[in-house]
Amino acid sequence: DVATNSLELLGMEFQLGRAFLMLPTINSNNGPPAAAADSGVSNNKHRNNDTTGESPSMTRKKNVLLAVEYFHGFLKRLENLGEGMLLPDTIKDYHMLLDLEDERQEIDSEKYNCTSSNDSNNIQRFNNTGLSPAQTRQLKIQRYQRKKSTSQTLSHLQSLLHRRTRLQIEDPGEIMDGYDYESLLRNSRIETLRECAEEALEEIQSSRGELEILEMALMMES
Repeated sequence: DVATNSLELLGMEFQLGRAFLMLPTINSNNGPPAAAADSGVSNNKHRNNDTTGESPSMTRKKNVLLAVEYFHGFLKRLENLGEGMLLPDTIKDYHMLLDLEDERQEIDSEKYNCTSSNDSNNIQRFNNTGLSPAQTRQLKIQRYQRKKSTSQTLSHLQSLLHRRTRLQIEDPGEIMDGYDYESLLRNSRIETLRECAEEALEEIQSSRGELEILEMALMMES
């Protein structure tokens, strides 16, 4: 049983994932070295990050991969804790994403052999891997509905917390609106984690599409 005061710490991996997605891919001080500028030299290397020598596409790919890793860690931790941390539909959604990732990894390991042999049937299978647009749209709707319901519940719980403070109820064991202070605080923090879980699922799925685009960009750069 996770202590109520420690529940907020469970969201750390989610926040780290968001932070990596927001990191810039190009150093703000980036620019060609003075000598190169004076000589009029311009090449791809000067468009790379001057601290790592990487292209912005490679830097972004690494950031997205790290973000996805943190989102997975966050969701797995909540699932393993049980205790009703995640809603059953959220867990089902997450396991479906895990199954899709396993399928994609298996196909990626075969893809280059297939494309080099020009096997049109298998190439079509690769192109059809994953969710259809209708399935993706339905998932987004279901996540939105769960997140909206969670947000409404969280807003209600927070208003009850503010009400206790406004009424200056000092006894934490005093029941008001069906909650004592401990249960009210605990439920509000669990709802916050559930809200973050829905966002993490959406970020994992959207990151897959971004990674595919980045792979194409890196192939063009090479």
